[in-house]
Amino acid sequence: MGKNDMARLSWWAHWYLPQGEAENVVADYGDKAGAPSFAGAERPQKAAKKFVRPQSYCVWLGVFVVLAACAVIPVLSSKKFGLEALRVVWKSLFSTGFPLYRVFLAVGVVVPLLWFRRRKGDKNPPLPKPAAVMLAILVITMGIMWWMLCGPVHMPFTGDGPILAGMYAGELNALFFKGVAALLAAAGVAGLVNARAVDRRWRAVYVLSLCALMMALKISSMFVYFDVSSTPMEWAFPTMLELTAVGLIGAGVSLC
Repeated sequence: MGKNDMARLSWWAHWYLPQGEAENVVADYGDKAGAPSFAGAERPQKAAKKFVRPQSYCVWLGVFVVLAACAVIPVLSSKKFGLEALRVVWKSLFSTGFPLYRVFLAVGVVVPLLWFRRRKGDKNPPLPKPAAVMLAILVITMGIMWWMLCGPVHMPFTGDGPILAGMYAGELNALFFKGVAALLAAAGVAGLVNARAVDRRWRAVYVLSLCALMMALKISSMFVYFDVSSTPMEWAFPTMLELTAVGLIGAGVSLC
């Protein structure tokens, strides 16, 4: 069995099975001297799938769907550019009573920490480079959003720009930040997949992506619900600070 086959087998085994069982399956195949090479990408998947316990795998799929929904639903619910059926979520996402984003945040931070928790005896190999790069990009993205919040001149579209941007600056900015949120949601789901199939510390990418996308949606909502009696920084500062703190702390803990 070639290295590529073993790598694919390891990926699929970790996706289908709990970590301990997946490692045993990979070790068993690796110990088989002269085992035939797989032909095609489906063979390692089928080899790993033979060991699936349906009940355990269905529980994992349920957890995956819930966590993915925490990242995707807020983006799909956004006003004007989201789905009508989810509009009630957008109205409550940053409400002044009990904002719904805290529910998504609580589930999206706590559940990965518990589900992908470190087992006794586990060692921490070097953090995968793609995960480290993703985390760096996410931190930079959060910093740029803070910089944009500091003044209207830092926004992608301003009223002093071209005629089109001047007339529709608010809508264009809202669309821009919703697009950023969509990309961050995709990054979060990718982090979730890799936390299961590659390294549990990819959960840090999911946690930080979730907080960053909420920041983008908060800025986007500013162009709809902004209170003209306050500055953008005063209006968004408490929420942005909370999301930044939760994201950085949650990601730090996730790397342990």
